[in-house]
Amino acid sequence: MKPLVSADEGECSSDEISLTVSPSCGVKHFKGIATSTVNVYSQFDDETTSTPAKPHSLLTEVRRNMYVVLVVGTFSFIMQMMRVNRTMLISVQALRLGLAPSVIGTVLSASFFVDATLFLLGGYVGDKFGMRFQTAVASACLGLSFIALSIPGATTDSVAFAQLILVGVLFGLANSLGSGLLLALVATHAPKSKGNGVLTVMRSMQDAGPLVGSLGAGFLLRYVSFEYTCLLFGIVGLANAIFGAVMIPQTRRGG
Repeated sequence: MKPLVSADEGECSSDEISLTVSPSCGVKHFKGIATSTVNVYSQFDDETTSTPAKPHSLLTEVRRNMYVVLVVGTFSFIMQMMRVNRTMLISVQALRLGLAPSVIGTVLSASFFVDATLFLLGGYVGDKFGMRFQTAVASACLGLSFIALSIPGATTDSVAFAQLILVGVLFGLANSLGSGLLLALVATHAPKSKGNGVLTVMRSMQDAGPLVGSLGAGFLLRYVSFEYTCLLFGIVGLANAIFGAVMIPQTRRGG
């Protein structure tokens, strides 16, 4: 009969493995299992107790994306500033021409009707020619609309009404060309990872446009003429078109 333990007690014989287990071999197997278990739990404990990565602060994310924040935020700010003054300055011009409040409502409704019916135009232009082209066209059309509004009004009510209708339609066309533009700009250029802070800053700059635009237009109407006020906003719109076309970063889809 073969011995259960070989001459070298540190090893288990093949007969021992196939037939029975000696006390020495069992102890060695138990030690190996215990050591492996301790190593697994030790590794698990190290992973669970390790200090998580510290998240970046809002200021850090803004500094990393400062160029995008300034360019997209500034363009959006000016666009919103001009959009809110569209309604204000059309109403002021109608009052200056002596038109009735019902006529003012008709002119504004016609302008917003163009917005509602041609809003698909902005998406088509952006997909077909790129976002940079869309920014230039939308802002330039708004600027030209303000320049058209600065032209002195006619003497008769019918001609003045027709003139305001044409200007209102031009404003509606300009606004429809920029339909969804600001939302697409902010969403496209925000960082893909941890970009909520940058997104918030750019949106805050955009929402500041109506605040500054209405206040600025009121002061300009108070201290300079209506024509110069509209002409100034027209020049700002044309300058913003050049700024957006040149400075807004290129995207993968060519915009």
